[in-house]
Amino acid sequence: MGLFDRFIMVLYTLALVVLAILVAAVAAGWQAPFLYWDRLLATPQERWIVVLLALAVALIGLRSLFAAFAAGPPAQALVQTNAAGEVHVSLHAIEHIVGRLARQVRGIREVRPRIRTTPGGVAVFVEAVVQPDTPIPQASAELQERVRQKVEEMVGIPVLEVKVLVESVLRERARVR
Repeated sequence: MGLFDRFIMVLYTLALVVLAILVAAVAAGWQAPFLYWDRLLATPQERWIVVLLALAVALIGLRSLFAAFAAGPPAQALVQTNAAGEVHVSLHAIEHIVGRLARQVRGIREVRPRIRTTPGGVAVFVEAVVQPDTPIPQASAELQERVRQKVEEMVGIPVLEVKVLVESVLRERARVR
């Protein structure tokens, strides 16, 4: 769901909340909305305005409903096509492979990989937490090389870039004497 659809959903939800409060107030005995409603529908022109507004709200609601259930882009990367058919690998599977590979690098403690497909292959982004006293440039370079080499070898799709963000360095534990 895009930003525009989310904005419409927020407005639509707020309108439903206001309507629910209004219905509750009328049910509790508040009569002013009935008087205003009678004045609003007094002339044929005003009735048409109410009809058009109601249709607009209904159309926005239907559009939001379809947007909520519309299938997004498939989360797969096409690897190869052969005589037997197509081979797809899910982005989740590639993320799992990258996470496993990253944890094998000395000094890397935690990782959060993200994969983005591009026309020529995939781009890998890794957020990492390193252990204290880990030389970050060497650990990052090893992580980038290992991920690039192994993902291309295991999955068969070109890795265009591997970006590493060292999010934090773990604190050393206090030693008990």
